[in-house]
Amino acid sequence: MATKISEETRKKVLEYVKADIDAADLYYTDNVEPACLKRLQRFYSSKEYYQALFPALSRRSSFTMSDVADTVYWVIPSLMKIFFGGQDPISIAGRTPDDDAAPMQMLCSWQLQKKNRGFLIFYRWLLDALQLGHAVVKIRWEREEKEVEESDIMAADDFMAANFEAVGVKFVRAEEQPDGTYKVTVKTNKLVKNQPVFDNVPVSEFAWLPDSADVKRLQFCKHKRLMTRSEIETNIKNGIFEKITEEQLAVARYISDEDETLEEFLRDDNPYNDGAADLDTSRMQFWVEECFGKYDINDDNISEDVIVTVIGDTIVRIEENELGRPHFAVLSPYPDQYQLTGRTFDDLIGELQDIKTAIMRQIIVNIANNNDRQAIVDELAINPDDLRDNRKWLRARVTGDRPISSIVSYLPESPMSPAAMPMVEYLDSIKENRTGVTKYNQGLDSKSLNKTATGITAIMSAANQRIEMIARMFAETGVLDLFELLVEMNTRYIDNEQVVRLTEGKSIVIRPDDLKGEYDLDISAGVGAGQRQEATQNMMLLISQIYPALLQLGVPPQIVTGKAVEAAKTLAEQMGYKDASKIVPTPEELQQFMVQQEQMMMAQQQQTDAMLSQLSPEQMQALMQQGGKPNGK
Repeated sequence: MATKISEETRKKVLEYVKADIDAADLYYTDNVEPACLKRLQRFYSSKEYYQALFPALSRRSSFTMSDVADTVYWVIPSLMKIFFGGQDPISIAGRTPDDDAAPMQMLCSWQLQKKNRGFLIFYRWLLDALQLGHAVVKIRWEREEKEVEESDIMAADDFMAANFEAVGVKFVRAEEQPDGTYKVTVKTNKLVKNQPVFDNVPVSEFAWLPDSADVKRLQFCKHKRLMTRSEIETNIKNGIFEKITEEQLAVARYISDEDETLEEFLRDDNPYNDGAADLDTSRMQFWVEECFGKYDINDDNISEDVIVTVIGDTIVRIEENELGRPHFAVLSPYPDQYQLTGRTFDDLIGELQDIKTAIMRQIIVNIANNNDRQAIVDELAINPDDLRDNRKWLRARVTGDRPISSIVSYLPESPMSPAAMPMVEYLDSIKENRTGVTKYNQGLDSKSLNKTATGITAIMSAANQRIEMIARMFAETGVLDLFELLVEMNTRYIDNEQVVRLTEGKSIVIRPDDLKGEYDLDISAGVGAGQRQEATQNMMLLISQIYPALLQLGVPPQIVTGKAVEAAKTLAEQMGYKDASKIVPTPEELQQFMVQQEQMMMAQQQQTDAMLSQLSPEQMQALMQQGGKPNGK
């Protein structure tokens, strides 16, 4: 909800915010943008980048290597499997026995994967981080109400005494029924959306003051994004933004810059993006800056967490930040100890890609020159145009015993340096050592001497250690922050029942009271293949031997059954099954099965006792001699 402040305080806050914006923009322009732009140019093997790096060589060949992109695209499937495999990357646990975390865990997973297309959000998030060194996701709460008509039958006395405005509805009409009652139609606001929304924020739209390596502790950060005139006017109409004049709005008008910037590179800015924006004013774009800062707005020398939205030089919204932290989660594969950003694969192997590009271009030029060598001709004996046009037949004037080689000859072949290909292989070995991505763990090395299953598992485990480390860093930083924000928002803003749809048409209802409590978040991502295999074996041992032993010791079946089902679900998740409920029966189903088995055994026992009671003593003795089995069977 917007915060009302005096005009004097508004001017003071605007002064604070503009100073922070200028400082954050300066840090972004001097540090963040150049590094990210260079990384992106290498990642996409930009022709312009290599033309500036190798101007003379670029005139003869435009070939480029793609080592950085190859490494990123090889790593990202493994990371996506870790975060969207069988287990959730973050598990939620209650701090006390009264705090049931199961509804919150189920709701968070449903909101992320079903309501927000979480797979695509995570893919873009991880890809940005591996490309640029850091990546940002913003989480916001979206609440939408829709006015609908509802009808109900009311008694005449109740209708005459009804005060519709007092209960927050608008009276539309009333139709008298034959029995003297009234069919009353009213308009009411119905809640149609009440959920978190995740947005991938381009790094060109996120700026901050570098005073902390933790996004939660930043004194200031901002999300600078483009909004159309239509979006701005809609927010003003809905009371989200305050009114703004044409002159104030014109200051924030977006104008494409001819200089290559990170924002232009990411937007792939070109004339085709504008379309009718210059003709239709509702589609004109303006910069809107949503600033998360700590400012003293009530002169008590204590900073308050506020969110200030600025268009140009005008504040259009100021509100208290109820969460007490920015609504962003930031990832970095190799985070810096004291900075929000970090290093990425480009910092490790970017220069190797540059060197390999130069060497490969030289090899290509060398081969092309040898295949199409320059000719030395006698212009008096041959028409040079025939040779330049690569004609099939050449006419030459030969006199006496003069050989044809004296008329047309070619420059000798230029041998390629024998160190070229060994150098490329050496650079590949450096890349493998720096990234951990080798030909072996890509399945490309057919000459490996180690063919045993144990040896292959050991090599793969060692090669995947760096990937698992990146996954763990992602989980400990951005992913954990994301779930902390999600849990906080759920407990704060959900005030209606949430219907979570499960598989096979099933669903459960989660009420606001089910989410009350205090929770801890535990990391489950980044566990190595060897550790997973060991955990799976231990869980199978637990199910097959320990639980049956507990039953023999007299532990109630209800307790053992519930624990065994949970263990089976965990085992299924470790084996890669996302929805364990499809293959693991519930405790109620197992209990029902055990009751049915017990009833069947009792019925069989009663039937046997009835048959035995009808036997004569001689028949009973004969039956005993046959081992208690009729007819000796």
